[in-house]
Amino acid sequence: MLLSSPCKFIVVVIFTEWRQQCHFTRDCRALAYNCVDGLCECAPGYRPDTTNETCVGAIGRRCMYDNHCVRRAYCKGQLVCTCMEEYPYESEGGWLCEDEPSSQQSNHLPGERLVFITSQFLAWITYYTSWHHSPPI
Repeated sequence: MLLSSPCKFIVVVIFTEWRQQCHFTRDCRALAYNCVDGLCECAPGYRPDTTNETCVGAIGRRCMYDNHCVRRAYCKGQLVCTCMEEYPYESEGGWLCEDEPSSQQSNHLPGERLVFITSQFLAWITYYTSWHHSPPI
């Protein structure tokens, strides 16, 4: 007896990580990568993690998950990399979160920069949804 059943296809989309081959930026993982000379490279505001496997964002950069951000930071609201409460002071241009202010740190209060970045992100969302094409980044 022959049973008929609908065909089922499973489509798997694999995005490449840092330094993997690509043809277009859309071949690379979203948010942190650009396709440059056939390789997925970290986009501005992102750099390779300590294992050189993936790109992580500085404080204030867009993210979806905590592992998209630098060490001692988390992805607040699945939107923006933010220093953890235990390490509220950013230094080295947003690449490091510390438990006390460094001598090179500006006079910003913890979270003050977050308000600016969040308003930038909202402006980006407004632009994107009103024009329905790639926003300027």
